[in-house]
Amino acid sequence: LMLATSTYITTDIVAMPLLWVLPLGLYLLSFSIAFADRRGPADFITSVAPITIILFGGVMICGFTLEPALGLLLALALLFMVAVALHTAMYRLRPAPQRLTGFYLAMSVGGALGGLFAGLIAPGLFDWTWEYPLLILAAGALVPQSILLPPLQALWRRGRGIPALAVV
Repeated sequence: LMLATSTYITTDIVAMPLLWVLPLGLYLLSFSIAFADRRGPADFITSVAPITIILFGGVMICGFTLEPALGLLLALALLFMVAVALHTAMYRLRPAPQRLTGFYLAMSVGGALGGLFAGLIAPGLFDWTWEYPLLILAAGALVPQSILLPPLQALWRRGRGIPALAVV
């Protein structure tokens, strides 16, 4: 998602030298927040990430081009929220200290495969930056849905399953 965001903002929003540094910096900052000892910021961002994906992701998928600076900020905010939420989920799934080397190796291999897809496969496969909206949809499916699920479960239990299904 970080590479797809970089490609999207430098090709579709504004072409500016060294703009790729902003998504990279936010991505690395998300690791610092997600793997920190103080869990407050990471837990808060993870809880509001589904709403951010619905709002900002919908705007970005629809191709917001009216105000380039606002589009840039929305894309960067979306990347940061998703990265913190997904890295926090990885933090919660981390293994015992004896197996951390394999865990970090698997994370690195996953990042390399994602980079190969975004850098080599996607440009040859797609005629536009289609990987960006596809990855936003994938992030929406992977981010913990802790803030959205309880209200939908309450609707389902009250016999209003069809409206809950329509909301989903």
